[in-house]
Amino acid sequence: MARAGVGYIDVVNAAEAIRQRAEEPTVDRVRNELGTGSKSTIAPLLKRWRQETGEGIAHNHGLPVDLLDAVKALHQRVHQEAETKIQQINESCNAATTALGEELAALRTQLASRNTELEKLEQKLQGSTSDCQQLKKNAEERQAALAKSEFLREQGDTRITELQDTIGELKQENRDVRQHFEHFQQQIADDRQLERDQFRLTSDQLRHQLAETNEQLSTAVARLEDSQANVEALQAQKLGLESERAQWMRRESEIDAVRKKQDQLLDELRAQMDIGERETEGLKRELAAERARNEAYVKEIELRSNVFDRYEREVHKVREKLAAVEAENRQVLQDKAILQGKFAQLQQSLEGANAE
Repeated sequence: MARAGVGYIDVVNAAEAIRQRAEEPTVDRVRNELGTGSKSTIAPLLKRWRQETGEGIAHNHGLPVDLLDAVKALHQRVHQEAETKIQQINESCNAATTALGEELAALRTQLASRNTELEKLEQKLQGSTSDCQQLKKNAEERQAALAKSEFLREQGDTRITELQDTIGELKQENRDVRQHFEHFQQQIADDRQLERDQFRLTSDQLRHQLAETNEQLSTAVARLEDSQANVEALQAQKLGLESERAQWMRRESEIDAVRKKQDQLLDELRAQMDIGERETEGLKRELAAERARNEAYVKEIELRSNVFDRYEREVHKVREKLAAVEAENRQVLQDKAILQGKFAQLQQSLEGANAE
């Protein structure tokens, strides 16, 4: 039963007014138009008006008006919610894509910087390796020079040993010559003493036998002449021995000069060996320092490589997030397309119903 104040005429007037505004008369619109009344009162009166005007059959295709209104309202709300959700998702995707793009650009810039630093470190490492190779080459040359100096020193020692042996032999020969010379001197002195004794004896015999025989005197004179000849020969031999002695003394002086020169050469070689050893030690220390620097460079390169790998993993994660967002966006677009398809089908159904 209708509530007092709301009658069939009121509902008809309200429905006609709504129709004139090119809107679909619904229970809510009629109620809003009247400003009073309940839905349970307005609904049967509005249905009666539709039946009397023939609009209900044409538009409703046998479906209740409230159901159609509810379906339309639900469709509009779902459509608006879908549009709002799609817009929000698009905005979120765009913001996330922009943020990810900026982050990716920053990562690419940082990665380029890291690559540049890595290239510089590689160039520096190559330079250090070249320096290290040069130092190794210099060290090998120093070692070769040191080996050569050692060989020359050994040759000098061998030569000195040979000269010392030669000097010993010469000294022994000199001692033998001196002994021989002393022997000759002793022999000459003995001969002279013997000759004096013989001369005295002969003189005595001549004094005692001068009168006895001239032949013995002639023999004594001959023997005296022979003795004088022997003395002259011995004196000549003495002069030769003295000359030979002078020659040996000069040779010994030359040997002493050669020995001094060998000692000086040996001292120079030892000084060169000391210098070479000091230079070798310095090169070894430089080589050790250079190896330590190279190890530090290698560790730094490994650290940069780890950082680069971490950035690569982060970029990969960002790309996965972006792919997930894009997949979600595609899913939303698919849902939207499905809803639009359903809405189109519903419109086609309504249009077909209206056409019938």
